[in-house]
Amino acid sequence: MITQTRLKELLHYCPDTGDFTWIKRTSNRIKVGSIVRSVGNHGYYRMGIDKNDYLVHRMAYLYMTGDMPDKEVDHINHNRLDNSWSNLRKATRQENARNCSLSKANTSGHTGVEWWKRDSNWRATIMIEGKLRHIGYYAEKSDAIAARRAADVENGFHNNHGDKAA
Repeated sequence: MITQTRLKELLHYCPDTGDFTWIKRTSNRIKVGSIVRSVGNHGYYRMGIDKNDYLVHRMAYLYMTGDMPDKEVDHINHNRLDNSWSNLRKATRQENARNCSLSKANTSGHTGVEWWKRDSNWRATIMIEGKLRHIGYYAEKSDAIAARRAADVENGFHNNHGDKAA
């Protein structure tokens, strides 16, 4: 397991940009002064240190706090490549899930709002503890959106939840 001391020995982290820059060469592939820009399969920056693979946002948390996050590190603005310190927060799985981007499958443009063809109304729903909860049916799309937003606030969802990814 990497430590903050070892991390700071090898790399410099800029909290404003979220960039890690190599300050010590650890292999022939590493060039001092180069910025970590390797993107893994899930769309996050990653880095290899001492034969271990790490996610850069988790290393930013370690670099800034001295603690390896025991839970998740959430990208507040939904941009997986924005590792600026102001965009990162330690979060539980539930907190992270309550700050998700708008699904690509969404057709209404708003999380939890869909056209309900059977009744020719807009339907608002919310997922709480793994169960889909019905909020209501609305003649106006704006009313369904407002009802869903109110449910988001009532249930502790992040104010970015359902926004499009940055």
